[in-house]
Amino acid sequence: MVIDFGIVDVAIAPLRAEPKHASEQITQLLFGEKCIIFKKEKEDWLYIRNEWDQYDGWIKKGYVRSISEREYKRKNKFISNSANDCLIAEDESIALSPGSNLFRLNGRQLKWENPFHYRYRGKKINLEEATFDPAQF
Repeated sequence: MVIDFGIVDVAIAPLRAEPKHASEQITQLLFGEKCIIFKKEKEDWLYIRNEWDQYDGWIKKGYVRSISEREYKRKNKFISNSANDCLIAEDESIALSPGSNLFRLNGRQLKWENPFHYRYRGKKINLEEATFDPAQF
């Protein structure tokens, strides 16, 4: 049963098989990846399914910010494209991994429904216009 929707708001968040740090890492989620939250566990763990590749697992609650279902369903338009990309907020900056989701990017501002905004510095790929060229890699 779905209890909430979320978005990863740290650069990299491990997804675990069990709700403990010593558990096997199933995959990792990048900044901006959306998820469905199915269960909340003691010690601040959430059981989720990530939107990108549908992996299920446990993630620390502090790595995920709650978003509305409407925001969850919003289509992703941009991803970061460089190891030098970062988000800058009033009191912090986050270095992004290439492939981080920038689905709420408008110009250089990343704005979510919750009152939390970032300024984006870096390169981006428009997913609606992109074609994959293996020679780039």
